[in-house]
Amino acid sequence: MFTMATVFVFRPGNMSDPRQLKRMNDFVSEMETINAPAFGSWGPIGTLYFMREFLAYETSIQSKLVYQLLEADRESMGHLSR
Repeated sequence: MFTMATVFVFRPGNMSDPRQLKRMNDFVSEMETINAPAFGSWGPIGTLYFMREFLAYETSIQSKLVYQLLEADRESMGHLSR
């Protein structure tokens, strides 16, 4: 037997503020580590947390941008050496 909880945070605060983001991350972590005898938690795999998904997306976009900039830089250096 299990019970599923759905939690909506309607006023999460300014997620650009590291303190507020940490507070929200701590809340999510606390919910993910509940280990009551009758309930327990699936941990992060059972959580859809927008900020976690967004930060992974943002990191992948930044990586692609850096790669594109490096490629453009290499191409322009190649044109200069000719």
